[in-house]
Amino acid sequence: MKSRKGNLTVYLEPDPPEILQISKNGLVRTVSGQELQLFCISRNGKPASTVKWMFGNGTVIIKDVDSRTRERNKLYNTTATLRIQVNKEMDGLKLLCQSENSMDYLPKTTQITL
Repeated sequence: MKSRKGNLTVYLEPDPPEILQISKNGLVRTVSGQELQLFCISRNGKPASTVKWMFGNGTVIIKDVDSRTRERNKLYNTTATLRIQVNKEMDGLKLLCQSENSMDYLPKTTQITL
């Protein structure tokens, strides 16, 4: 008896997202009037993750976000870059980064406070 050849694809839940500029206390220091660039990365997922930036109230930020995915060792890393013009009214504002792929039961989220 002979069996047919087949392919096995392994899917993996990604690591929790990480904001690269975050300090140990979860704050980012910036100056009013300057553009702030933040990077959020979701690593080691298969398939690639979808990474979103949101305000603390859950509103998704679409306009100022650029997302890129790279394959490394058959796993995917997705980085979402947020560019936002900071003003004094944003002091204490929470920004959330959320990632998920089809293997996640629930999206994973991390946050910072300006």
